[in-house]
Amino acid sequence: MEHRLKIWEAMYHDVRSGDKPFELRKNDRGYQKGDVLVLEAFDSRQRVYLDHKTHPPIYVEVTYVLSGSMFGLHDNYVCMGIIQLEPASDK
Repeated sequence: MEHRLKIWEAMYHDVRSGDKPFELRKNDRGYQKGDVLVLEAFDSRQRVYLDHKTHPPIYVEVTYVLSGSMFGLHDNYVCMGIIQLEPASDK
């Protein structure tokens, strides 16, 4: 299943560079291994999506799901291992 999600700009750059190989989310969508996340950069202060020309969406696959109430995660939250499906272009 594919999920389109907002991601703050700083986190966007960390995922894009490969420094952040995980995503922590409220599990309001029933995330599962094999799901595809489409991460779109979002400016939380101005409450707008950033231009796709400068911040193209990042497609990642969920490789692992750690459910809430384990290892300090709150109920209804998950920590997902992710890998990029398409390399981000450096335009």
